[in-house]
Amino acid sequence: MDNSNFGDAIDLNDHLHPNLGGKQRGTRIVYDLHHTLTRSGKSYEEAVAYIRGAKAQGVDIDGRDDTYGASPLCWAVGMKCPNQIAFALIDEGADIHARDSRGNSALSFAERYNNDAILDYIDHPESRKEQRQEASRKK
Repeated sequence: MDNSNFGDAIDLNDHLHPNLGGKQRGTRIVYDLHHTLTRSGKSYEEAVAYIRGAKAQGVDIDGRDDTYGASPLCWAVGMKCPNQIAFALIDEGADIHARDSRGNSALSFAERYNNDAILDYIDHPESRKEQRQEASRKK
């Protein structure tokens, strides 16, 4: 699959649950990416393409769900999704300081679950390419 078309090929209005509003659809990105990446071995680049396609269709990548007030990045780290999802969200401008209704952020989840890869990715932007490659090898 051509990475540049991965996100554009999906009409999120048809793809996502019809009851999800614009902000809540952002959280659905994590669910879709998790299943797409883990089931079919998609790459970081394809995750970025998907997120870009979602943004182009008006999905707020910092949108909060109605239940926990969690952003897609909080969900990705808190649900221990593949790190490539969090990396892609961070690289596409997701708010790393966004907190859910319980005060949790992606950073606090990464600390709680000893996810040094996420913490390093946030703290050391100069080495992100190497970190993405390492995460891809660990799949």
